[in-house]
This record gives sequence, structure tokens and C-alpha cells, in this order.
Amino acid sequence: PYSDEWWIDRIAKMTSSKIFNICGEKGIGDLGLTYIRSKVHEKLTGKPTEKNFDTEETIFGVTNEPASIKNYSIKYDAPIIVVNKHIIYDDLYTATPDFLVIKRDFGDNYDCETGETKSYMVNHLQMCECDTPEDIKKVNKQLYWQVISQMMFADVIVGNATFYNPEFTGKALQHRVVFKKINLMNDFKLLKNRMEEARIIYNNLYNKWK
Repeated sequence: PYSDEWWIDRIAKMTSSKIFNICGEKGIGDLGLTYIRSKVHEKLTGKPTEKNFDTEETIFGVTNEPASIKNYSIKYDAPIIVVNKHIIYDDLYTATPDFLVIKRDFGDNYDCETGETKSYMVNHLQMCECDTPEDIKKVNKQLYWQVISQMMFADVIVGNATFYNPEFTGKALQHRVVFKKINLMNDFKLLKNRMEEARIIYNNLYNKWK
């Protein structure tokens, strides 16, 4: 992530980290239209519209990500982890989960879970108070739809959001919320519908201006 190649691969693609823009309850909405236009702009120009702003908050998060994944692996007994797997869902949608937990049973059947880790400087404790995906949806819709879309793009039935801050100890050091697709089917359907609607708008705009 954040390499030149990674940024290039994201040009003209809607990403899991920003897909909340099109996930309005009543439709795409103005926020979604603005996001779609930015992706059409990228398609027409070949240049990214997103920028990686090196704020204190983002630097804190990126710096702590490796330690968070390592601690997660130990705390939650997840020994096999693929880090920062770039998943291209199709020509318009992509995701880069922070990690994938890959489990194998004795019959050589493999199961995979996505994982998104966040290290917040200010609202870490607020996120640690979230126990369910619904709790996260109320306070952080961007993260909620990020995890949902990562699960869809990776074709898995379990996803994880984990919150890590090394300045805390004990229970506040790291917290996890588990997403299970079976309990979130309505929002998986909503996301699928919004993606199809966004694709139509994207194609219409691109064909108009190309």
C-alpha cells in the first residue's frame, strides 16, 4: 500500500476504503455522484484524484499497523496471515484488506477471513466500545462499508475490524469486532445494488465525455 504501483492500480477504480460514498440508504446521492465523477476523471486523464495526506493521524495509523497485525495474530490465535493483499474484484472495484487470516482443517479445506486494522489517536476508546457491526455502523460508516466490501470482494463469510493503540495497556490495547455475512445479508444486497447503480452512472458519464 501507498507505493507508486498501488496508487496506479487504483486509478479509475472504486475502493473499499471509499465505497461508503455510494452506500446511501435511499440511493447513490450527491456524495456518491461526486465520488463517481472523480473516478471518471481518473479514467479520462489517467491521473489519480486521491492523495495520501501525511497527517499525524495517518502516520500514527500506518506506523502501528504491523504491530497491530502481529498482536492480533497472537491474541486471537490467527497464525497464518497474508498482509496487504490487493484484490481486484473487477474492472471497477478493488480492495486491499490489511490482512487475511487463512485457516486449514484436517481435510485440507481452506477458510479465509478479512481483517481491517485501525489505530486512532483520538477516538480509539470510542471504537473499543463497539461490540457489533451495527455499533460500528452508527459511529463509523466508512469503516463499516469498508469491511463489508472487503468481505464481498474476497468472497468470504467472516470479516474483522480491529482497533489497536500501543499507548494503552490491558483490554484497551486491542479490540475486535467480528462481521458475519449471515447476519448482514440486507447490507450485502444493498452494497451489490449500489455497485450496479454506480457502474451504470460511471459508464454513462464516461461515454459522454470520452
